[in-house]
Order: sequence, then C-alpha cells, then structure tokens
Amino acid sequence: MQESIIILFGNPKLGTKLMQLDPLIAYELPMKILVTKNKNNQTIISYKDGTWLKNNYNLGNSPLPNKINKVLASITNAAIK
Repeated sequence: MQESIIILFGNPKLGTKLMQLDPLIAYELPMKILVTKNKNNQTIISYKDGTWLKNNYNLGNSPLPNKINKVLASITNAAIK
C-alpha cells in the first residue's frame, strides 16, 4: 500500500444544514481529503466535492455545494503551493 494521509474537516453549521436537506449525507461527513502517492511517486489529492454531493443526495438548489467547492479549492490549492 502506498503512503497516504486522510485529512478530516468539517463545519458543524454547514453540516447541520446539509443533513437537514438530506439526512443520508451524514455518511459523507465530516468531509475528507485523501493525499497519497501513486506508483510513480507522484502526489495525488482526491476528494468528493460539492458537485458530487449534489448529484448523489437530495440537496435541491442549495448553494451549500458551491461553498464546499470553494473550501476544497482553497485547501487543495494551498497544499499544492
């Protein structure tokens, strides 16, 4: 198994709002980012973003998935630098 790190993070207010829209989204919370290396020793960052959550849970027209995408972009962009 390749070296890997899982970063867990969340926002209780945002998480509560998401679970009010669809309680099953609790399976995805807290949010996770997987940082691992592939066979070529390249670092890979993986996560399920807000768009994935919107497509797989009943979130309607909520702006919350876009907020999640902004947070994930901020975290991963900082990690890349």
